Amino acid sequence: MWVRTQEDELVNLGNIEYIRVEEDEEEDRFELRAYAFGWEPDESEDEYYPLASGADRYTIEQAMDRLVTALGQGVEFLDLRG
Repeated sequence: MWVRTQEDELVNLGNIEYIRVEEDEEEDRFELRAYAFGWEPDESEDEYYPLASGADRYTIEQAMDRLVTALGQGVEFLDLRG
C-alpha cells in the first residue's frame, strides 16, 4: 500500500517497520509517524514520515483506524493528509 504523507511524499508501507502515534512537543500537535526498516538518518533529515497530523490524539487515532481498515480491505493508495 502507498500512503501520501503530510509532506506530500508517497511512502510504500512495504518499507515501513512500524507506525506510532506521537506528540510533537515543538508544535503542540500529534502525528502518525512511520519509521522505515534500517533507517539511519543524517542530521539534516527527520527519522520518520509524518503520515497524519492533528491537534489532538483522537484525530490521529482516527487516521490510524482508517489506515488499518484500508490495509484490511487491500486498498492500494491512501491519502491521510488533513
